[in-house]
Amino acid sequence: MTDFNARHAVGDAFWAYKGLRGENPIACVLRTPAELLSGHTPVAWLDGVSGCIALTHLEPRLVAEGAALKSTAQGAADHG
Repeated sequence: MTDFNARHAVGDAFWAYKGLRGENPIACVLRTPAELLSGHTPVAWLDGVSGCIALTHLEPRLVAEGAALKSTAQGAADHG
């Protein structure tokens, strides 16, 4: 949780997964620093999502989008 807060600031963009990670991502923005919920689960509160989301179900949007763009560009280079 401390590492998450050191890397991410309030206002950073994320994909949140309410169910299985990788399925039905929700675009959202970090509203608070991460905190420990009920003494055991690191979570964050985000605009665009009701309730909090476990840190394990968050993915920074720029990282995810950058990886997709890199993959697309590499595929184009391979076929070009």
